[in-house]
Amino acid sequence: MRRAFTTNDVSRDRVMSKDPLTELFNRRYLLEWLRPNFKLYMRQQRLMGCLMMKIDNFKSLHDSYGRDRGDFILKDFATLSQTTFRDSDILVRYDGEEFVVILPDSGMDGSLIAANRLQKIMNYNAVAAFHPGEITCSMVVSSWNPEKATNGEELLLEATMRLANTNAFETNQIMPLTCEGTESIMELQ
Repeated sequence: MRRAFTTNDVSRDRVMSKDPLTELFNRRYLLEWLRPNFKLYMRQQRLMGCLMMKIDNFKSLHDSYGRDRGDFILKDFATLSQTTFRDSDILVRYDGEEFVVILPDSGMDGSLIAANRLQKIMNYNAVAAFHPGEITCSMVVSSWNPEKATNGEELLLEATMRLANTNAFETNQIMPLTCEGTESIMELQ
């Protein structure tokens, strides 16, 4: 006999899909969302943008100011990000100081516009009681084109690999990945 679906099941699933610190979706939710939706987007020939974001120099900030201030940075960054992106965008705390935004129905141009908007907000607003521009983030921007990529995990992997290869001197950067795999770097002044 099959067990009835209860509100406790909904509550448990909701808790399991949220990051407790930032209250954003977590990596588990992202991967579960990508599987069916990526197939739908492929079938409907729709675009999907992806921003992989990393708070610059987070480890040294965390080591210098302590865990509470580090948590405050993460929460404040999440709040600023939530006010920047559309309601239909999926904002995720991916791992530590890394975040992902899935931008449904956005190609590379729309994704770059969204990345630039967040960069400007980060540069002109105080984050976690630091002066405006002291807390920055770097982003890798990729876009799934129905004619090029094969799945959502590939889109994430490509962005994750590029972000992992950034060094401490590449801060406050937007790094677009083109469909052909070539990269360019834009710095916001």
